[in-house]
Amino acid sequence: MIILLTGGSGKVGSKIKQILIQKGFTVKNLSRNPSRKEDYKWNIDQTFIDPIAFENVDVVVHLAGAGIIDKAWSEEYKKTIYRSRIKSTQLLFNEIKKLNKRPSKIVSTSAIGFYKEPVLNADESSPNGTDFMAHVCKDWEVEASKFKELGMDVGIIRTGIVLQKEGGFFPVANKTAFLSIFPTVGSAQNYLSWIHITDLCNLYRFMIENKTPEIVNGVAPVSATQIDFMKQLAAVQNKTGIHPNIPSSLITMAMGQRSSVALSNKQVVPKATLAMGFKYEYETLNKALKDLV
Repeated sequence: MIILLTGGSGKVGSKIKQILIQKGFTVKNLSRNPSRKEDYKWNIDQTFIDPIAFENVDVVVHLAGAGIIDKAWSEEYKKTIYRSRIKSTQLLFNEIKKLNKRPSKIVSTSAIGFYKEPVLNADESSPNGTDFMAHVCKDWEVEASKFKELGMDVGIIRTGIVLQKEGGFFPVANKTAFLSIFPTVGSAQNYLSWIHITDLCNLYRFMIENKTPEIVNGVAPVSATQIDFMKQLAAVQNKTGIHPNIPSSLITMAMGQRSSVALSNKQVVPKATLAMGFKYEYETLNKALKDLV
């Protein structure tokens, strides 16, 4: 099976690409700066995709989007976050629409930022929020759903906090753990809806290979509060330490508008993910942390 991948150079995307190749898939990669034979040029600003990229492609996996935490949320960068997701999806749609032989499916990423804030036990049918990230995710999913008009199946994964060694939340938490410091931010009882990177990669593979619901939550079966996460990390590290709390006001002062991500309180459950038969390798936080530490 041949996969056309966007966003394959990111921390999550590169791991998904690696896993797919290991499992025998052929992966083509859309890139702004192609440097390998499997890379094909695309440019959202110029509304261009190398048409050769689509030859014999069975499934499109769409991960592209500017980093959420990478930069301060100036009004200009918020436009970049939005545009990189919406316009890239629209570009894929318009180019695939021209094809005589189209891929059979697109699997697109989204995020649990879709849900209102705060929320407990949100499943795939729960309503969306009204803040900036909820607006981005809703419009992103609307654009992805349009591929059904082209006769393609659509899968959308609303991803939670991805736990991996190479980037994101876990390396930061692990670094403070080595100092026997296990901090929380805002309310220590805020929920973290997480997923181990291996399970996320396997979820994309499952969505590629099977007939699935349109929308599933890419989170582990059991979320954890911040304080529970840090206590379990301390136990896995076999350490005792302090659990300082950093007030919301300081986080907001340091991070500005993007502090809404760090201070988020979303308990999300993978109801549709489990119902379709997906099996987790790291269904508990303890098991996930033991693998990563």
